[in-house]
Amino acid sequence: MHAMSRQSAFWDGPALRVMEWGAYVFVLLMFAGRFGTLRELGLYIPALLWLLRAVIRRTPSFAWRTPLFAVLVLFCISGVLSSLQSPDMVSSLAALKREHLKLLILYAVIATVFADKDALSRFGRVFAVAALVYLAVGSYRIGEDLTAQGQIDYMQVRYYATVYLYLLPPLFVQALDSASRLRPLWAAGCVGIVSAMVLISVRGVWLSLAGAAALWVFAARDRLRGIFSFRSLAVFVLVTVLLVLLALVLFPSQFSLIRGHTFESLQMSLRLDTWDIFLALSFQRPLLGHGLDDQAMSRHYHEAFSKKRAAAPAILNPTTPHNQFIKILYQQGLLGLLLYLVLLALGLKTLYRAFRKSPLDRASLVPLAFASVILAEYVMHCFFEDRSLIPLAVLIGVAGACLSRGERS
Repeated sequence: MHAMSRQSAFWDGPALRVMEWGAYVFVLLMFAGRFGTLRELGLYIPALLWLLRAVIRRTPSFAWRTPLFAVLVLFCISGVLSSLQSPDMVSSLAALKREHLKLLILYAVIATVFADKDALSRFGRVFAVAALVYLAVGSYRIGEDLTAQGQIDYMQVRYYATVYLYLLPPLFVQALDSASRLRPLWAAGCVGIVSAMVLISVRGVWLSLAGAAALWVFAARDRLRGIFSFRSLAVFVLVTVLLVLLALVLFPSQFSLIRGHTFESLQMSLRLDTWDIFLALSFQRPLLGHGLDDQAMSRHYHEAFSKKRAAAPAILNPTTPHNQFIKILYQQGLLGLLLYLVLLALGLKTLYRAFRKSPLDRASLVPLAFASVILAEYVMHCFFEDRSLIPLAVLIGVAGACLSRGERS
């Protein structure tokens, strides 16, 4: 028995380090269209090690007797139930494997590995590195469009605004660290990301970013001066405004594009029309929904639209709900939507409490950053877009890590 314990201790540390680096790889490639094989290895190798570790130690090593994990499991079970009664059960179960299974895998790995405060701090730094990488790629694309045609190709570039909204708060945490030698780089990245978000001109992202900022102010209301240097914030705002103004002066066509998107009513009108049809379809199967297959969902929408309007949807018409809550209502019914809302609420509450209960330092700001991402990306922005659940699983996993401190050993 003691020999087995020593053997377990021998490989336990290296296993945790491999799991940690696998999570880093997954996060760095999470929004990349390419490198799918490497990204999957970054998910499944840590998952296999977690499973072996759990069997040998006879414990999952994370706090699984919690409302957060229970609701996550129930949400995934809701996906199974909706798939089993879907008209296209095989496709729906395949979609379940692509997303819902990964919710559980990511939660188990992240809640185990990053229960350690220092590991969680390193995880936040990896998000900041990812932010700089995607900023470089997106800036190249934006610069290429501006120099070639005087304005960005909005439909091709708008996705970067969503990625930047997700990655900005963890990057901002690094920029607040006065002891970091890389602080100028982190700060420049924040300026670049906010400037890019303004230039891309996705209105939902602007509103969601304001919501994230409001959460920071509310959460840190009694410790603002310990977190922010108001002089540094003023410099940040000034530099961002000047950079955006310079871009608009050099490329006036982009200013016209931003103005058009800002005051455009067509997109919202099309969304409202789409929501109306999807809500009607959702209440055909209100309890468990129609299943998880996005392609089957789009086909169903096309059929309903054509029947209602006696014409196929125009190219500009959305083919998905462009509202995460309506999408889940359609796919998993009222049961799935209720569980999803509770999952968001518990994730926010857990991360917020982890920040409020910790001494004020960079590590304590990491949970606040992830809480603001949930609020901005999966509460506010998802009123106007539907998103993959996989990036949310990472955030919920971090909440699980905050609950699991002391469980890993």
